[in-house]
Amino acid sequence: MNHEAPGGGSIAFQGEPGAFSHLACREYAPDFTPLPCPSFYDAFEAAASGRASLALLPVENLLAGRVADVHQLLHSIDLHAVGEHYQPIRFELLGVPGAKIADITTIASHVHALAQCRKLIRELNAKSFAAGDTAGSAKALAEDGDRHRGVLASSLAAELYGLDVLRSDVADQTNNFTRFVAFSKTPNPCRPTGEDALFVTSIIAQTRNVPSALFRLLTVFVANGVNVSRLESGLLGDNFECSSFQIDFETTEPAVQPLLEECRHYTDTLRVIGTYPAADFRLSRRAK
Repeated sequence: MNHEAPGGGSIAFQGEPGAFSHLACREYAPDFTPLPCPSFYDAFEAAASGRASLALLPVENLLAGRVADVHQLLHSIDLHAVGEHYQPIRFELLGVPGAKIADITTIASHVHALAQCRKLIRELNAKSFAAGDTAGSAKALAEDGDRHRGVLASSLAAELYGLDVLRSDVADQTNNFTRFVAFSKTPNPCRPTGEDALFVTSIIAQTRNVPSALFRLLTVFVANGVNVSRLESGLLGDNFECSSFQIDFETTEPAVQPLLEECRHYTDTLRVIGTYPAADFRLSRRAK
């Protein structure tokens, strides 16, 4: 775990117990108690109010792209990004105890899960039904007991709700990851840790409504030899003229104030979400 917080706290996530966010919490902060929340807002609010020490939220998936609801909420929350975690996403086809794959005629799960397992759905000639949550689908199946229904969820959901794994790792593309970011009321007191250290800074920048505004902002990173690892755009206000950009960039030390001051020359507003150590997964990919 990257955040320097005492053990024994709680970590909020969106979804039912057994969700992939639940798995991510157990791996990112094994000494913390996972706190399920019905929505992304509720997970943020749990950390903001002190009910949870941390909130761990998905920001982007390798196949499905950005998690738009989380990106929108980042504009209004008063929390700091303090760490990141890359969670492998491996979907299992679950059924009630005793069910066989040949019995399955319908498959339910989150819409992103269904989109990532189209080959299996076509192979079984099953009808798909979108649900709000992968683990919630597993919970509903356990309560319903219909042997003709299957769900796409995690192995943890199968364990928690007493379901059978009918087939493992059923996604169309098996090399799938979701990037999570941890949020806290207090910033991460990052310190240099050696020559191989790598830090990520997340910011929200509102550029001026002038030609080449984004280009001019990005030249700051180019001039300083800084890698921008994520760039997402969005609209602010009630018109199409105010654009904001959520930017992640990598540095070898946590002190980035001089770079941010340069960026402010090309923005109307610039908010630092947080600076935190890069996850081991990022470091391993960067080394290749």
